[in-house]
Amino acid sequence: MRLLFDEHLSPEVAYQLLHAGVDALPLRDWLDGAYFRHPDEDVLVEAAADGRVFVSYDQRSLPGLVGSWAGAGRHHAGVILIDDRTIAQGDTGGQVRALEQMVAKHGDEDWTDRVLYLPRPIR
Repeated sequence: MRLLFDEHLSPEVAYQLLHAGVDALPLRDWLDGAYFRHPDEDVLVEAAADGRVFVSYDQRSLPGLVGSWAGAGRHHAGVILIDDRTIAQGDTGGQVRALEQMVAKHGDEDWTDRVLYLPRPIR
Protein backbone atom coordinates (compact mmCIF):
# COMPACT_ATOMS: atom_id res chain seq x y z
CA MET A 1 0.00 0.00 0.00
CA ARG A 2 1.35 3.36 -1.03
CA LEU A 3 0.04 6.31 0.99
CA LEU A 4 -0.25 10.01 0.22
CA PHE A 5 -1.06 12.48 3.02
CA ASP A 6 -2.84 15.76 2.43
CA GLU A 7 -1.97 19.02 4.16
CA HIS A 8 -4.26 18.25 7.11
CA LEU A 9 -1.72 15.74 8.44
CA SER A 10 1.73 16.55 9.73
CA PRO A 11 4.49 15.40 7.37
CA GLU A 12 5.97 13.75 10.46
CA VAL A 13 3.32 11.01 10.16
CA ALA A 14 4.61 10.09 6.70
CA TYR A 15 8.23 10.29 7.82
CA GLN A 16 7.64 7.96 10.78
CA LEU A 17 5.82 5.50 8.53
CA LEU A 18 8.65 5.67 5.98
CA HIS A 19 11.09 4.87 8.78
CA ALA A 20 8.89 1.85 9.64
CA GLY A 21 9.01 0.63 6.03
CA VAL A 22 5.67 1.96 4.77
CA ASP A 23 5.65 3.79 1.41
CA ALA A 24 4.17 7.08 2.61
CA LEU A 25 4.63 10.65 1.39
CA PRO A 26 3.28 14.01 2.48
CA LEU A 27 1.65 15.98 -0.32
CA ARG A 28 4.30 18.69 -0.06
CA ASP A 29 7.06 16.18 -0.96
CA TRP A 30 5.18 14.06 -3.53
CA LEU A 31 6.07 14.92 -7.13
CA ASP A 32 8.24 17.77 -5.84
CA GLY A 33 5.22 19.47 -4.29
CA ALA A 34 3.47 19.95 -7.64
CA TYR A 35 0.04 19.24 -6.10
CA PHE A 36 0.49 20.92 -2.73
CA ARG A 37 -2.58 23.06 -2.03
CA HIS A 38 -4.32 21.87 -5.22
CA PRO A 39 -7.98 20.83 -5.23
CA ASP A 40 -8.66 17.30 -4.00
CA GLU A 41 -9.97 16.30 -7.41
CA ASP A 42 -6.62 17.09 -9.06
CA VAL A 43 -4.75 15.24 -6.32
CA LEU A 44 -6.98 12.15 -6.59
CA VAL A 45 -6.45 11.97 -10.36
CA GLU A 46 -2.67 11.98 -9.99
CA ALA A 47 -2.69 9.79 -6.88
CA ALA A 48 -4.63 7.18 -8.87
CA ALA A 49 -2.08 7.37 -11.67
CA ASP A 50 0.68 6.86 -9.08
CA GLY A 51 -1.23 4.12 -7.23
CA ARG A 52 -1.40 6.05 -3.96
CA VAL A 53 -4.17 5.83 -1.36
CA PHE A 54 -5.06 9.37 -0.26
CA VAL A 55 -5.20 9.94 3.52
CA SER A 56 -7.10 12.97 4.80
CA TYR A 57 -9.12 14.56 7.58
CA ASP A 58 -11.22 16.35 4.92
CA GLN A 59 -14.70 14.99 5.52
CA ARG A 60 -16.41 18.04 4.07
CA SER A 61 -15.57 17.49 0.42
CA LEU A 62 -13.90 14.11 -0.10
CA PRO A 63 -16.88 11.79 0.59
CA GLY A 64 -19.04 13.76 -1.84
CA LEU A 65 -16.27 13.89 -4.42
CA VAL A 66 -15.57 10.15 -4.42
CA GLY A 67 -19.32 9.50 -4.37
CA SER A 68 -19.81 11.58 -7.50
CA TRP A 69 -16.85 9.83 -9.11
CA ALA A 70 -18.44 6.45 -8.37
CA GLY A 71 -21.68 7.61 -10.00
CA ALA A 72 -19.77 8.78 -13.05
CA GLY A 73 -17.65 5.62 -13.33
CA ARG A 74 -14.41 7.43 -12.42
CA HIS A 75 -11.85 5.59 -10.35
CA HIS A 76 -9.37 6.48 -7.62
CA ALA A 77 -6.66 4.50 -5.84
CA GLY A 78 -8.45 4.60 -2.49
CA VAL A 79 -9.16 7.06 0.30
CA ILE A 80 -8.60 6.75 4.04
CA LEU A 81 -10.51 9.34 6.04
CA ILE A 82 -9.65 10.21 9.61
CA ASP A 83 -12.21 11.69 11.98
CA ASP A 84 -10.71 13.99 14.61
CA ARG A 85 -13.21 12.58 17.12
CA THR A 86 -11.53 9.19 16.62
CA ILE A 87 -7.90 10.31 16.33
CA ALA A 88 -7.12 13.95 17.09
CA GLN A 89 -5.49 15.87 14.28
CA GLY A 90 -2.50 16.64 16.51
CA ASP A 91 -2.07 13.01 17.66
CA THR A 92 0.85 12.04 15.43
CA GLY A 93 1.58 8.88 17.41
CA GLY A 94 -2.04 7.72 17.23
CA GLN A 95 -2.16 8.37 13.49
CA VAL A 96 1.08 6.46 12.92
CA ARG A 97 -0.05 3.46 15.03
CA ALA A 98 -3.47 3.33 13.38
CA LEU A 99 -2.01 3.54 9.89
CA GLU A 100 0.65 0.92 10.66
CA GLN A 101 -2.14 -1.38 11.82
CA MET A 102 -4.21 -0.59 8.71
CA VAL A 103 -1.29 -1.37 6.41
CA ALA A 104 -0.50 -4.59 8.29
CA LYS A 105 -4.12 -5.75 8.03
CA HIS A 106 -5.16 -4.41 4.60
CA GLY A 107 -1.96 -3.36 2.83
CA ASP A 108 -1.98 -6.20 0.30
CA GLU A 109 -5.61 -5.67 -0.72
CA ASP A 110 -6.84 -3.83 -3.79
CA TRP A 111 -7.81 -0.32 -2.69
CA THR A 112 -9.26 0.85 -6.00
CA ASP A 113 -12.37 2.95 -5.28
CA ARG A 114 -12.30 1.97 -1.62
CA VAL A 115 -13.12 4.55 1.06
CA LEU A 116 -12.48 3.69 4.69
CA TYR A 117 -12.55 5.56 7.98
CA LEU A 118 -9.41 4.92 10.00
CA PRO A 119 -10.28 3.29 13.35
CA ARG A 120 -8.54 4.09 16.61
CA PRO A 121 -5.30 2.16 16.98
CA ILE A 122 -5.30 -0.95 19.10
CA ARG A 123 -2.81 -0.50 21.89
